[in-house]
Amino acid sequence: MTSIATWAIGQHPNISAFEETNWLTMLYLGSRAAFALSDKPKDSPAQAYGVDAQDFLQLQGWGIDRLHRQLAEQRIRNVDTARLANMDDQYNANFALRHSPRAAKRRWIDGTPENTGMAIGLAEMFPGAQFIFMLREPAEVVRSLTHHANAGGIDRAIEEAVQVWERSTQWAYEALEMLGPQRVHLTASDDIAKNPHQVVSKWFAFLDEPQYDQATRVFDTVINSSGEHGRVDDLGMSTSEIQRLQAIHRGILCGVNSNSLPWTENLWKFSERRDHFVQSLRQAIS
Repeated sequence: MTSIATWAIGQHPNISAFEETNWLTMLYLGSRAAFALSDKPKDSPAQAYGVDAQDFLQLQGWGIDRLHRQLAEQRIRNVDTARLANMDDQYNANFALRHSPRAAKRRWIDGTPENTGMAIGLAEMFPGAQFIFMLREPAEVVRSLTHHANAGGIDRAIEEAVQVWERSTQWAYEALEMLGPQRVHLTASDDIAKNPHQVVSKWFAFLDEPQYDQATRVFDTVINSSGEHGRVDDLGMSTSEIQRLQAIHRGILCGVNSNSLPWTENLWKFSERRDHFVQSLRQAIS
């Protein structure tokens, strides 16, 4: 669902779509590690130049923003040239990179699911960033991940698939609770199936962008699907485990405090995850 949502939002005249770059989280952690490595007790470059960690991160984010906008514009020109020259036989107007020469495309969206665990850090690097998380039914995710080879991935065992859903959901909810609803928006995937126009309208309202009805046309096409659908009760899971997952899903939709939800284990908090990976990178570099 993240891929199709990214394409839908990327249809907006002011937003370019990057499906999955997979580099933002590592760039954030690398920037953190680089600053920590330079921050010595004596003769610290950071102190000499009067730069703190927040300044450093935001300057990295500024550079990455310029890179993304440059890459987006270059890709749009290449695709438009191929389409106009009749060299692109796969062109689909519902997935156009730009619908009009007047489209500004000053913003971009990255649809990498792995960014979920470091969203709070990316919010530091990109102080104007907003995050939209897709909250899928646990049954859908477990079934999809156990048949992920159909979508070009690797099939997961049921236990691993449950863990992927639970951890990703836990991280997304952590981001919502820490950053607030102005920066984080949760969307129940079922709502897209019921009324995609309403969901997309909510996205653009959240992003403070003008409405763009054409964006919903992408939902006429299925992409990156495992082709597996059904209920969780035929996956060989215990009744208690099914009920636990459903309780988490319902609780999040109702806004229940994260500490009150029946997670398998306590969340490895963002600051702890960040510091662990930064320390590992520092050790690798030094």
